Amino acid sequence: MMNEKKNIIKYSSFRPKYFENGIFMTSPPTECGIDYMVMGPPFGDPLVLIMGWKCSYLLWPQDFLSQLISTNSYRIILFNNRGINHPPGCAETEYTFELLSKDIDELILFLKKKNIILSLKKPTMLGWSFGAMVAIYYCMTRSGKCLKCISICGGLEDIGNTPLDFNSPEDIVNKLFIPEDPYFPIYDCLFSNGQSVSIYEQTMHTFQGMISLFLLGQWQYKAMKEYRSFILGYDFKSKPLPYLIFITGKYDKMVPPDRNILFLQKNWKPYLLQLYSFLEGHGLMYILPSTIIDIIGK
Repeated sequence: MMNEKKNIIKYSSFRPKYFENGIFMTSPPTECGIDYMVMGPPFGDPLVLIMGWKCSYLLWPQDFLSQLISTNSYRIILFNNRGINHPPGCAETEYTFELLSKDIDELILFLKKKNIILSLKKPTMLGWSFGAMVAIYYCMTRSGKCLKCISICGGLEDIGNTPLDFNSPEDIVNKLFIPEDPYFPIYDCLFSNGQSVSIYEQTMHTFQGMISLFLLGQWQYKAMKEYRSFILGYDFKSKPLPYLIFITGKYDKMVPPDRNILFLQKNWKPYLLQLYSFLEGHGLMYILPSTIIDIIGK
């Protein structure tokens, strides 16, 4: 996959070792200079992958990406949310869901202007965990800009084991980042088949260049409160809704699915909703890549 240079375009504000064989753009796509990678055929349907909180796009599993590319159907856009592997100009920019959505708008516009995205179709937004919540917010506030929204282990009414379950931003950092314990409790929640250690090892090098954990915890604490207020205050009867594919793990300890499914069944228009639940944990795209890709294509 990484040797197919003609279909892989990469940009980085700091050029880590993983990008040595890539084609680099010289202009940042947003005011933050957000890192991104584009792969797959240029005329493929645009598919924007939004990673979870505090994680780099390098954490998307290779099996998942390789199988997506092998379909020859998608122009895949991966990127880092601001605050991850940031350049100096982004270090002090507090994020909100609206600001993260504007970053996506700028990135897509930039890629179209550079003829990196050639398809005229609207993009599909696919997010995992916190990234799923960004995707949901984006598509609910910009229904005319997206084809559909795919949420993998994301939340609406119940946003699960998030900063709202902690007492303060300091509590977030203390409980999710424990230097003396190499296997943080958060990673034990991700998988039901013993993959926590390998995923932990992959994740640690994505922290290079990240802003201070305390500052990121402050931003996240505030952003999630705003997200919950947005969802609970939304007029589902009269405002536009995107086509939503909502994928959950029955044993997901990070974002338990039950209340979210009930909330969707009560509030979402049935003809705009597909629900899938699997007997797995929070890392579904690692455990069931082929199944997730089949769902994306439906």
